[in-house]
Amino acid sequence: MKLLQKPTIFRTFESVQINLVLDKKDAERVMTILNGLNTSEEYDVTIRKQSKRSLNANNYHWMLCEKIAKALKISKYEAHNKLMMDYGTDWRDANGDRYFALMKDDDKYLRATNVHYRPTDATEDRKGILYRWFVLMLPSHLMNTKEMSELIDGTVAEAKELGIETRTPDEIERMKALWATQA
Repeated sequence: MKLLQKPTIFRTFESVQINLVLDKKDAERVMTILNGLNTSEEYDVTIRKQSKRSLNANNYHWMLCEKIAKALKISKYEAHNKLMMDYGTDWRDANGDRYFALMKDDDKYLRATNVHYRPTDATEDRKGILYRWFVLMLPSHLMNTKEMSELIDGTVAEAKELGIETRTPDEIERMKALWATQA
């Protein structure tokens, strides 16, 4: 099996999930292997390095987040989280199912720095306290070229609406082409 990125660990109240990003050509073989694993046995796993996509994509997104935040008088994390909700990617498991979290129904999720959430319409009243279900968003550093491209396009559009100067469309397309070769 080929590990493409550093594993991410997500802890919930009931479990610990370790997410591995695998090469597409290995995905079917790995799913078959994982489905046949027996918890009473030990296994060897080989992990190989992969060339990373350019950090220019993430750096450019964060640069625009800071400018958007300044224009809106909010933190860069709040700007980033709002952009993630609008243009980001839902975090999904190997079966394509989204990850959800149940949290108090307030706006603290907008200021989160490490985990990103998108609120749903589903709420629950528990002992007089209102909770809301949130979809977990894939962190931008784990996005593939297509996902990062969609986030950048949305971020650029939002920046332009606020009168923030952005790179030219040609420069952005050149960056995207570079990301595609390094993804």
